[in-house]
Amino acid sequence: RKLANQLAAEFLRPSQRFDNRIFVIIVMSGESAAGTMETVAIAGAKRRGVEPDMAALAKQRAAIEAIFGGQEDAFFTSGRLLDNGIIDPRDTRKVIGFTIETIWERKHRKVQPNAFGIGRM
Repeated sequence: RKLANQLAAEFLRPSQRFDNRIFVIIVMSGESAAGTMETVAIAGAKRRGVEPDMAALAKQRAAIEAIFGGQEDAFFTSGRLLDNGIIDPRDTRKVIGFTIETIWERKHRKVQPNAFGIGRM
């Protein structure tokens, strides 16, 4: 579980830091994540001049795939507030169009200062 959280921190959160006007989640399957981690581990071992432990890497691959398999449902991530919600796939074009229009409007609208207070409840 800790590894999944670290991967989420690396792959999901940076996009919020770079530009908060649009947020896109790129989904990585358990198989892809395990392959990436294995590639990094093998490259690191070779760089240190050590032979990679393939048995340990196989165990790591199985663990990563199991973790991702248990967390791949969209309701899992949305239920833990790891994303900003789920849209109906049929509305994808509409949502992306609305997002692009909103970004364009933000850049081109003349902002007037508020002459009133805002109450929050």
